[in-house]
Amino acid sequence: MDVDRNILSCASKKRGKYGRVSDVSKKLETGASCECTRLKCFQNIAVEERASIIKHFNSLKTHDEQNLYLGGLTTHDFVRRHRSRQVNDEDVQYHSFSYSYRVRVERNTSAVEVPICYKAMLVLHGISVKRLQNTQLQLVTVGHVEPDKRGRHSNRRHKLREDTKNAGYEHIKSFKERKAHYSLRDSERIYLPEELNVKKMHRMFLEDYPNKKISYETYRTIFVTEFNISFGYPRTDTCNSCDEYKAQKSILSKRCSFAFGH
Repeated sequence: MDVDRNILSCASKKRGKYGRVSDVSKKLETGASCECTRLKCFQNIAVEERASIIKHFNSLKTHDEQNLYLGGLTTHDFVRRHRSRQVNDEDVQYHSFSYSYRVRVERNTSAVEVPICYKAMLVLHGISVKRLQNTQLQLVTVGHVEPDKRGRHSNRRHKLREDTKNAGYEHIKSFKERKAHYSLRDSERIYLPEELNVKKMHRMFLEDYPNKKISYETYRTIFVTEFNISFGYPRTDTCNSCDEYKAQKSILSKRCSFAFGH
């Protein structure tokens, strides 16, 4: 499939290597064939079935649901016999467990499990090696896949304090605003003078609230997510008389500047 070079540059390395639902083209894509000679994974799974697999996986709403799904397709067993391919056995690090993988496809109105190799497991689901390794580790240590605990701890030193967030909210709200009268499309939007911008407002906040430490990015996030604000007034929100007056004022100002040499 021909893909624009700009699209490829936007894709992450993981998605480019293993395949994923494209954010740009919104089409289902899988990675290259695993070229497995033992299980013949891509020969035993049709193109339509591969598309169905990755579509179902990406339709799972949360990271935890996806991990549970991957855990259900993975089984492990103790390695009963180790066979070293190196001359010096002391340098060999043996694995304690072996893993097998499978996918479920619909054939003749019934679900069929098809065994696949390790690489095909990555390719067909568009996941990284690290993610599958984490699933394997949980299966052999606790016997099941546990929920993702990232971002759920109580020690969040950089979390924005509620009073600081409220101060940013109230500061933005304190600016004198104007609503559109004639632009029905922007009836809910409010407007601030065109001389302002978010960076200037953030500097004003730091001057007004010296004890409140809030970064520009956080201030801008509050501005974008909590308000519907634009700078300057819409062209359609003025009447003909106002436009004529503003044009005459501009011409008069230019003439005065020319006459006095400014």
